[in-house]
Amino acid sequence: MKLCIISHKIVFQNKQGYWAPGGFCSYVMGFSPFFEEIILLVPVRQSVDECAGDWLVGDNIRLIALPDYYDKWWEVNAFLYLKPIAETIKSALAKVDIVNLRASCFLTIIAYYITRKLNKPYFLSVFGDWKTLFRYAAKRGGWRRFFRYYGDVYESLILNRMIRKGPVFAHSKEMVQRFLVHNKWVFPCYSSTFTSHYIINHHKRINTDPLRILIVARTLSVNKGVVYLVKAIRKLVDQKYPVFLDVVGNDDADRTMKKTVKKEGVQKYVRFWGGLPHGPKFTERFDKASVLIVPSLSEGAPKVITEAMARGVFVVASNTGGIPDIIKDDNYGMLFPPGDVNAICETVKKIFENKSDIELKTKHGLKHAHDYTVEKNSKRMIDQLESSGLIVRNNNGILLNNNFSDSI
Repeated sequence: MKLCIISHKIVFQNKQGYWAPGGFCSYVMGFSPFFEEIILLVPVRQSVDECAGDWLVGDNIRLIALPDYYDKWWEVNAFLYLKPIAETIKSALAKVDIVNLRASCFLTIIAYYITRKLNKPYFLSVFGDWKTLFRYAAKRGGWRRFFRYYGDVYESLILNRMIRKGPVFAHSKEMVQRFLVHNKWVFPCYSSTFTSHYIINHHKRINTDPLRILIVARTLSVNKGVVYLVKAIRKLVDQKYPVFLDVVGNDDADRTMKKTVKKEGVQKYVRFWGGLPHGPKFTERFDKASVLIVPSLSEGAPKVITEAMARGVFVVASNTGGIPDIIKDDNYGMLFPPGDVNAICETVKKIFENKSDIELKTKHGLKHAHDYTVEKNSKRMIDQLESSGLIVRNNNGILLNNNFSDSI
């Protein structure tokens, strides 16, 4: 059986091949053992940069490049490229048996209408909470403010229609509950970037002299809560707590984090490592750290949390999006309200005050990480597709259930 995956996620191409950040390639490759062929439809951007994610490899994976319309005028480019994008999607879908739409985005909407027109079965993967776009739409000036707001309204209406027609994998418990109103085949899903070989096989002790804190983000933007974290570092230093912050990621266009570090006068307690690619240098940051802090104001289900757990790093994160579903009521880390400097400080202080309890939670988190490997996630999704009735399995492999439309 042939699967087509459609996403707006940009895949980069250099001389060595194709790669993408954020575990996207791992998500795609996880389906390889279950399908005869996987056709991947994504925007492709030429790059001379070193791989900063995962390579896309697999004998049964075929990438079909869509136009890269993502620049500062993407809203206009999306309409200019509408016809060639639609024609490419239609041609690819005609050759496959089942479709995975990664929502929600402009490409997904086009693909959804074509999928329905061709009467192809599909399952939906919803990453992040699209409703957060409403909260930031007002911050966009000029015509973009108007366009983005009504674009978000339209996109959410389409998504509500899409979730009624096939199995849905949602990346937070809140989204699962919201979608279950419209479709009984809604499952929690957490994408992964690592295999079982990445997980360490020993318990790591907490070092608090100094306490090395790590933050990892592709872009260190205001939405990642970096301002609040830096202010918390300032307060902890003033209260004589030995802390040091390692920063992995690229500053945003406004250089938000570096400006805040300078403003708060904590340059000697912070080191910027830049955007490290997945690999030995990236893993080394986890191995050197005692604590990962994720202070985001809004999130889906950040993969960095389980990546840290897999390397024996204790996790402190904001109580937003799908994060509580991973931490699970402080069983595998600690939570704090987003945007609260004092709460960050008090949570970090608990690490100094109760190391034995923190090390026990870290040990539990290490075991918990086994549930988030690429192998486990892919098998879990296939099992859930089978339980929904969309597919059936026999000795010959995976087959479509032609009666699925009657079972929703």
